[in-house]
Amino acid sequence: GGEMSAEDIAAGKQSLDPTRSTAAYIESSGATGPTLPGSQFLFASEDVPLADVIAVVGRIGDVDTIADWRNLPSAKLPGIVDPNNPPMWLPRATFKANVRSSKFIGWPRDASGNPVG
Repeated sequence: GGEMSAEDIAAGKQSLDPTRSTAAYIESSGATGPTLPGSQFLFASEDVPLADVIAVVGRIGDVDTIADWRNLPSAKLPGIVDPNNPPMWLPRATFKANVRSSKFIGWPRDASGNPVG
């Protein structure tokens, strides 16, 4: 069946990343404009355009808009010690796929409704 085993995951036969190999790596968004201050600490050889940061952050409403946490492959592993609090590992590629498929909501706001930043 479709149940994962630790042996298959270790052998590379199954993956905790459901989006693995489904999307090509994007070298650049083509965004122009100011660079995020300190971006050299994120990616040593790359400047991160502020427009890219806004494009990602503007798609995240709350933690639940990033993933269906309880249905991630890591949360369904066999032999989980605490099924009420399973490991919820979100692979980078899955995060990227989820963000790309989300609509832009707007600039993030704090609890009082004021723009963050």
